[in-house]
Amino acid sequence: RRERNKIAAAKCRNKKKEKTEGLQKESEKLESVNADLKAQIEELKQQKQQLVYMLNLHRPTCIVRAQNGQTPEDERKLFIQHIQESTLQLHSLTSTSSSLSTATVAPLDGGVLTLDDIQCL
Repeated sequence: RRERNKIAAAKCRNKKKEKTEGLQKESEKLESVNADLKAQIEELKQQKQQLVYMLNLHRPTCIVRAQNGQTPEDERKLFIQHIQESTLQLHSLTSTSSSLSTATVAPLDGGVLTLDDIQCL
């Protein structure tokens, strides 16, 4: 009887050890994925900043209008809406809490878009 109990206890300890090791590996894997995602977010933020800068440089000299007759103001509103939707999608992908963050876009003056105009709450 003692021998069976000893074997059962050793088996239990081994199972517990294997489970702990598995959880540790999973934790390390998730931390690595998290670090990769954070790096990707930073890279995307830099790309966004460059694109906004290029757009602001181009806007004063742009003579092309949309075929459906949209004004520059309409185009700006669509651009802001697109950024807002993209920001919400990014928050929903990266949110670790159960509540989603919301994005707000501050009013723009003079049609010049800056990164300060886009705020995530």
